[in-house]
Formats: sequence, C-alpha cells, structure tokens
Amino acid sequence: MDKKRLIRFSALALVAIAGLLAAAWPVYAADVSDALYMADIVASNSGGEATDVRAAADINTQALIDGKYATDDLLNTAIQTSGGIDVPYMPGVGSNPWIYWLSSIGAYESSPYLFYCGGPAMQTGFYYFPDDGGMTTDDADSLELGNNFEIEQKGYIDTSAGSDKNLVYKKDAFRVYVSAAGSVRRQSWATQ
Repeated sequence: MDKKRLIRFSALALVAIAGLLAAAWPVYAADVSDALYMADIVASNSGGEATDVRAAADINTQALIDGKYATDDLLNTAIQTSGGIDVPYMPGVGSNPWIYWLSSIGAYESSPYLFYCGGPAMQTGFYYFPDDGGMTTDDADSLELGNNFEIEQKGYIDTSAGSDKNLVYKKDAFRVYVSAAGSVRRQSWATQ
C-alpha cells in the first residue's frame, strides 16, 4: 500500500472512530460546556448503604451572586455526577445549605459531584426538597385559589416517616397529607 493510501485510510478510520464516540457520548440535560467555573462537591456517608437520599452542601448563594459567579436567579448553575449525569438540587437561601439528591451511596463511601456556575443559563427551574415541616407562608388575598383549581405534585414521597405529615395544607379549606405509613389522604372542609 502506498503512503497516500495509508494516510487516506488513517484519516477515514479516525473520522469513523470519532463518529462512533460522538454517538456513544451521553447527552446531558444541563449544558455545562460554557460554564465559567467548576468546583468539587463530595458526599460522604458515615453509616449504612443509602438510596434516594438528600445531601447538603454549604455553598454561599449570596457570595456567588455578589461575586458575579451566578445570576440572581441561579439558573446558570448545575450539579452533575463525575460521569456527567444531572443531579436534582435546590439552591440554598440565606444561611440554608444547597440540597441535592443522591440516588444511592454505599456504606462509608464518598461520592464526587461537580458544581458548575457562570456563563449562560443551564437550568429552567429547580427542585424543592421540603423538610418535615413543609413550607408555610402568611395568608394573603393573592394566594387564594378560587373555586376551580388544580395542584400537581410529582416526585418521591416518604410515607414511612409517620402519620399526619402535610403535603398541601390550607387551614380550614383542604389538605393532602400522609395519614399513616404507606397512605396519603385528602381532606376538605365545606365552604361557608
């Protein structure tokens, strides 16, 4: 085989290999390719193996915004596994930590995650991880739902945490709650 054919064959082989790699490369929901900054987050488990758990990271939200590392809405942030898979997370407000979801972590194991920020938006919204007390706010006319409304909730609900845990509650109107281990109920009051 002459030198020109060998070079042409090598170039075609490289193009074919690059095409295979591009086809096998995972597609990410959050495009972090234009992120300006990256930092490591390490989740550590000091107990038994755990699945579907939330973890906390001490990230100073206001410092990110003040330092121009992130926009006010924090949509130009992302958390991914070291393999590039998106991790659901909730930015912290004030002194609250950022909360992110671990699908599983072994006993006494540490798992690395990557935090990206800066550049263009990488998110369109965030997850909400309520604690046992849920979320409350003072009553206001602007919060009235009217006579015809829908509330949709998606995600994992830990019904083993005990009974009488509110998922949605409007005093003297209605509530959706964990009534017992493994049971979610709805209760409503007649309007006057």
